[in-house]
Formats: sequence, structure tokens, C-alpha cells
Amino acid sequence: MNEKELDADGQPNEAFGWARRRDSGTDELIGLCRGVLADERLNFDEAKFIHQWLLRNPPVLDTPYGIKLHDALECCLDDGVLTDDEEDRLIDLLLRFTGGTPENPSVASGSTRIPLCDPQPTVLVAHKAFCFTGTMTSGTRLICEQQVLERMGLVHKSPTLKTGYLVIGDLGSRDWVHSNSGRKIEKAVEYRDRGCGLCIISEGHWTASLGLG
Repeated sequence: MNEKELDADGQPNEAFGWARRRDSGTDELIGLCRGVLADERLNFDEAKFIHQWLLRNPPVLDTPYGIKLHDALECCLDDGVLTDDEEDRLIDLLLRFTGGTPENPSVASGSTRIPLCDPQPTVLVAHKAFCFTGTMTSGTRLICEQQVLERMGLVHKSPTLKTGYLVIGDLGSRDWVHSNSGRKIEKAVEYRDRGCGLCIISEGHWTASLGLG
């Protein structure tokens, strides 16, 4: 590490290692949320703790996950009371963030549902490019890609500005950087936010749209 990467106290500048801190912090947040949800309840102090944790971790707060969780927590906590309805809403949000608990004990995690388009869009396959990420419950990645090609669609191995849809499998992947999400999702969110028209959809929505469900 050279001198330009250190502050006046000899510590790494805040900008240095931002991506590393974001990744490690996201993993910590996933674990924190799963621990809080272990009893399937969420009280005011637990919600406040997650909110304050986000404020102390700017690299995570600056992610789509952090922004979504922060805004929801702040809205529910601003009056100092967590109602039953607010508790249910926050639990649902945290479960969608973490990916929930798969029914199969051999599967470590489900996939996050926070980045999905809401509402889920109409899916047009012909001449549209699809990218798949995660583990599909409806078939192997190769089978899913073949379904697209048979309908005159295109397949992208990674999201690009020309990708029409990113399909997130119901289950996590051992290749993902986090247990609930990976780089393809991050890249797709970035492109969508830039207004390129990319849609992020669930595996269930994709199979239903193709009449495979």
C-alpha cells in the first residue's frame, strides 16, 4: 500500500477497499438478519439495531439492498413504535433480502428477491436476450437456455446493456459472492438503474410466462 492510499494517521483512506468492505459488510448483514429472524419475530430493538448497523456501514448502506432496508426501517421506526403490521412488513422484506430458508436442508440459501422488478413485467422471448443466474429448480442452466433459443431468443452469459432479462434462480449458487446474490445481479441492477431497459425477474415468473410451470 503506497502513501497516497493512507490518511494522516497512517490508516487506509476510506475510498481504498470500499468494494471489499461492501462485500464483507453485506455478508455480515445477511447473517445479522438471519439471526434476528431465527424466532420468526422482529421487535423494535432488533429493527433499530439493524437500522443503526446500516448507518455505521456506509459501503453497505450505499447498495440497493442497504437503501431498501434503510428506508423501510426508518419509515417504521420514526414514531418509536413497531406495530404488528410494520413488523410483518419488515419480516417479509428481510426474508426477501436474505432469500429465506429453503425447504431442502442441503441447500444453503434461497436467492434474494429485493432486486426483482415490481411488478414483474410481461416476458417477450423472441429476439430478446436472457441471462440466467443462481440455481434453477425448473432444470439445469443449459435446459433453461435451450428453452430461450427454441423460442428465437438470445442467451447472454453475463448481463450487458443489450440484455433484456436477468432471470434469478430460486436457489443460491455456490459461485455467488454472497450466499443470496452474485455479481450478475449487481451488474443487472446497475444497468437497469442506468435506464437500459433490462428487467430482473424470478425463475417462477419466467417459467409461468413460457407456460412451463
